[in-house]
Amino acid sequence: MKKNYDLVPQWWFYSLLILIIGLTLLTCEGFGIQLQLPYWGVLIGISLTLLFTLPIYMKLSFNYTISVSAYC
Repeated sequence: MKKNYDLVPQWWFYSLLILIIGLTLLTCEGFGIQLQLPYWGVLIGISLTLLFTLPIYMKLSFNYTISVSAYC
């Protein structure tokens, strides 16, 4: 079934990521009183997600473990 579909270009994923982050920041600033989440809270959440995704990816792909306690 995989042969039936073309590969999706990598730029598509990057542009979608930038679009979603932009919409999230716009939403947090636009509805600031109701959401009570500042823009820096979104950036901290994204950076923590990216920080902890790397060790999980390394473990699943290469069976190489990076201690998460080294980050804390």
